[in-house]
Amino acid sequence: MAMDVGGGEGDGGSSTVAPDPVPMDGDRRDRGGEGDSAGHVPGDGDNSALVHAASDGGGGLDRLSDLSNDLLARILAGLRDTHAAATTNVLSRRWHRVWTWVCSLFLHHHRPHDSSPVRVALAAHGERGATDIRLLSVTSPYGATADAAASWLRVAALLVSGELRFCNWSSIPLRRRNKELLDDIVEERGAFELPCFTRATTIRLSLGFLGLSLRPPGVFAELRKLLVDHVQFHGECTLDDTMMPFLEVLQVYCARGLSSLTLRLKHLIWMDLFHMRGLRRLNAEAPRLKKLAVVDCFRSSFSQDGACIVAEDLEALWWQDWYCPSLVNFNKIPRLQQLIVSPFYGEWCNIYNPTCDGLLKLLPRIHCLQMFIPIKPYSVTDMLLKESITGLPNIRILCLKLINLRHSYGATVLHFLTMCTGIVKLIIKNNFQVQIACPPICICDRPSNWKEPIISLKSLREVEILNIRGERHDLDFLRVLVRIAPELRRIRITCHRPADMEILRALVQSFARQVTCVEVSQATPSLQPH
Repeated sequence: MAMDVGGGEGDGGSSTVAPDPVPMDGDRRDRGGEGDSAGHVPGDGDNSALVHAASDGGGGLDRLSDLSNDLLARILAGLRDTHAAATTNVLSRRWHRVWTWVCSLFLHHHRPHDSSPVRVALAAHGERGATDIRLLSVTSPYGATADAAASWLRVAALLVSGELRFCNWSSIPLRRRNKELLDDIVEERGAFELPCFTRATTIRLSLGFLGLSLRPPGVFAELRKLLVDHVQFHGECTLDDTMMPFLEVLQVYCARGLSSLTLRLKHLIWMDLFHMRGLRRLNAEAPRLKKLAVVDCFRSSFSQDGACIVAEDLEALWWQDWYCPSLVNFNKIPRLQQLIVSPFYGEWCNIYNPTCDGLLKLLPRIHCLQMFIPIKPYSVTDMLLKESITGLPNIRILCLKLINLRHSYGATVLHFLTMCTGIVKLIIKNNFQVQIACPPICICDRPSNWKEPIISLKSLREVEILNIRGERHDLDFLRVLVRIAPELRRIRITCHRPADMEILRALVQSFARQVTCVEVSQATPSLQPH
């Protein structure tokens, strides 16, 4: 049997892999030389130089082929490319089937309507009776059709005993795929039903807005994680314990067409719902749920039929969405420790969210509050911000993620500090969207008396400011904190220019108290300005 194995990214060719040779006593290869008891001949194959390179002292001894199949499979697994692993068949007849012992397969198919390279590779892998694919990663750069995807998934469902990954339209940049979510004209790309993977533990599907149905016959008996993004649903979806009895993590990003989501999953501990266009109803019964994120799904009360969430063990809630007490019911969440909200939402926090204050009032006492705040030099934004948040819960840690346009943030941060004077830790994370500095005279620094506040933060012990630039308003804000927080013992700063580190540390140390430790380091790449 001959087969084509999907190659790496950008590889339009294929590899022909012959079947296992049948060892025979006294077998002598065409290239000459005595074979061993298994019929192995040193240097056999078109790439004999590769085998000789592994020889001991140039004597032509094939050390690689003396290794066991399991060890050779581990070596080939390090390639992370099944096409490259299969081409090692040219080294020796012994190697013709070694690649099928690799339990991690990385496959591609470049023709949207033709997934035969994936199907044939899976069939060849299963010929030796093995059904222990611990990782199957399939990539379609130019967009597989629904029928092509379904054809290889049906084969894979019998073989995968670990993780399945499928990335469709991988050649399209992520930003373009995200933008397609908001298009009013939806391109119909077909739909398929996900077959039942009875032994898979993790399924990750990035579908390029292929349609997906999640109600096949059978039970995903071992599934612990289901992660789906850029997907088209059609109407309603229900996931329960009869279908996925041990599901612990559910993440759905960038989905269209899912009007109603119903969950009854007793083992679920983590759920993320991000950017789900068209969602109107959410009903979730997850008694062990610890973390829940709902971001940019409902948009307004007009797009909601209601949400009911039963999760008494919930510890962390990220609700960056519309909140209406009459439509959104959290039941009881007595163990909640962390809340993440925003008075604005949308990709750049540009949509006003007047319901944020209602959610804050629902939870009068939590350990940590995190908010996304846009810093813009527009009086209307500042007015909406101060009017929408009239009070904060009783918290110990305040974390502000600033969507910053390099404008002064001192006045805005102090506005929130007046509502939580009992905090022990303050974290400020700057996320710069542009690198244009604000002009010398800018309304972002108003009101001018923010540098002389009348509050006292007697409990504040630690301050972290991430991705600081060391500009004048940064130092002004730190001076104010030192003055109003007499018990401040630690200031941690990260900056994106390493040359500024020592200068910045010396400047802050010059006005900080002697008992205050000042630490300055370089920001990680994820915090660098765009």
